[in-house]
Amino acid sequence: LTLWLFTLPFCLIKDLGLLTGPTTAVIAWVLFGVYQIGYSIEDPFQKSIRLSILCDAIRRDVLGSDMDPGSRDSAFYIEEDEDEELPELH
Repeated sequence: LTLWLFTLPFCLIKDLGLLTGPTTAVIAWVLFGVYQIGYSIEDPFQKSIRLSILCDAIRRDVLGSDMDPGSRDSAFYIEEDEDEELPELH
């Protein structure tokens, strides 16, 4: 966008003459305004809600405190009797 706006006056100078400067300024103001609106829509809370802290807390709760997925115990407890053998499937 910046590069395009930098080259815009060279394209408009033949047609607009002395009005090239103000015209380029208005076009730049509009385009950068639209760019800023898009950036604001992309991050609507503007760091008022720290989602990364919330996401890290959820990750810690799910994976465990040390963030190692293998260290988390299962939510289900399965009793395995050592005496009893499982039947073989053929």
